[in-house]
Amino acid sequence: MQLDAKPFNEHDEEERSIRIVKIINRIAMAVMICLFASSSQAQDISTLPKPLAERVEAAQKACADFDNGQFAFEWGAVSRIDLDGDQRPDWVLNDSAFACSSAASLYCGTGGCESHFLVGDTVTSLLHQGWDVVTFGRNRVRHCQSNWA
Repeated sequence: MQLDAKPFNEHDEEERSIRIVKIINRIAMAVMICLFASSSQAQDISTLPKPLAERVEAAQKACADFDNGQFAFEWGAVSRIDLDGDQRPDWVLNDSAFACSSAASLYCGTGGCESHFLVGDTVTSLLHQGWDVVTFGRNRVRHCQSNWA
């Protein structure tokens, strides 16, 4: 059995490595384009109550005003949960699911993210690092984690 081996050539190896890196970059770019395109359409703001839709529109404008950024309104931005114990789901809009292509921390920072809680006709906004609703006796309580001293 005779092997027809080529002598090792560093230049060929370098070209091969460059081609592989270019292929990986193209694949990564294609995946990012698909994810960004789908996430920007992930939730439709026309289904939101007006006070929350206005907040999303303000977030879109802030993103566009910052170096012409592209806004993404991802799944998870809106939650429906009974906040006041009346057995009807209220609305929660979480800025943590907003993204802007030109500003990574436009909606959230070291202090946390803002959420907007719509109960009836009242919107209450709160900066936090996480929230949950817990039952405390007969009452439902919104529990938030904050970074305040």
